[in-house]
Amino acid sequence: MFNYKKFIKFYILFFIIIFSIYAFLFLFSTIFVIKTKENLSIKEVIKLQKTGNYVYSQITDSPFYTYMCELFKLREPEIIAIGSSRVMQFKQDMFKKKFFTAGGIAPNMHVAKCYTEEILKSHKPAKILLALDFWWFNPNYTNGIYFENIEENLEKSLYDTNIQIIKYLFSGKITFSEFIFPEKYKNTSIKYNPIGFDAYKNGTGTMFDGYRTFYIEEIQTNSNYFDEKFKDTLDRINKKIKRFEDGDKLDKRALSDLNSIVKICKEKNIELILFFPPFAQRVFDELERQKAEYKYIDNLKKYLNKNGIRYFDLSNPSSLKSNNCEFIDGFHGGDVVYSRIAKKLLPNDVRDDIDKIINDNKNHVLIKFHPEDYDLKEADFLNIGCKK
Repeated sequence: MFNYKKFIKFYILFFIIIFSIYAFLFLFSTIFVIKTKENLSIKEVIKLQKTGNYVYSQITDSPFYTYMCELFKLREPEIIAIGSSRVMQFKQDMFKKKFFTAGGIAPNMHVAKCYTEEILKSHKPAKILLALDFWWFNPNYTNGIYFENIEENLEKSLYDTNIQIIKYLFSGKITFSEFIFPEKYKNTSIKYNPIGFDAYKNGTGTMFDGYRTFYIEEIQTNSNYFDEKFKDTLDRINKKIKRFEDGDKLDKRALSDLNSIVKICKEKNIELILFFPPFAQRVFDELERQKAEYKYIDNLKKYLNKNGIRYFDLSNPSSLKSNNCEFIDGFHGGDVVYSRIAKKLLPNDVRDDIDKIINDNKNHVLIKFHPEDYDLKEADFLNIGCKK
């Protein structure tokens, strides 16, 4: 016989248990997001970064494109670098004039054009450094991102952020221990103030000048690095994948977008400095060995020369007197490499002691412009015999 009272008791107990679980999750999620500043909106992030040394990298959804547009508006730099992750290593400390790098903003030529058009609505810099990745012009390379919208709503919902963190907990993106005791995982190698759990745990993220801190923990050890001896990058080349697809034709849309930027800068009297960022020497040599399979690169240079578009080809690190030890991986240089690039491209705008800084830090990735901000010792993390 059905017992109504027992059913009600069971139902109430079940409800209390479920409610308690949700309350527990939301309580600790709220503590987690507030402690790690995952709850801060883009507007709040930029306001904080303006006041001091804050490094920003949240794991919950944040509109990076909008963030980079807002940072530019606030800084109003005289010089800006635009490009993929291969311009993230420029920083204000290398320059005398007000500088900003929009590193990582452009996964392809079209987004670089959209970003250029967007920022010029609010401020006109004197000079634009535009880093051209070869693969942007290869129709065989696609990454599916061809347009970026400005996010009008710069606020962030605490409820939605909590929901996302709880999902990350169940998917394994964050561990239960990290969820309950985030302070145990705070990175102590850098003294910047973190905004976001990625910055909180790994010390990585974007600074107020657009500079990106890279692999803070990894560069202190020489074991299990993802691109040890450049094996990951060389594997991409040999398999013709992940940016290193082969080909001979040029992407017409990418060329059109580049021509648009050239035209815009000419009309607005902005000095446009185009350059091909360097590869590590080991990687550059391999690309040269297989250059017959990458005919589009030579065809791109021929196109630029034919159309009178001036550029600097820094693909070979020897043109900068750099070497493998100064690279983060096969196609990302570190601070020393980008100080060399800054000196090469903008000799009158870099700080007067840039040569001394480069010489004092040669064979290194990181330059401790402000030693008080770091507590780390760089290792031969690539395992290629670098003396650090």
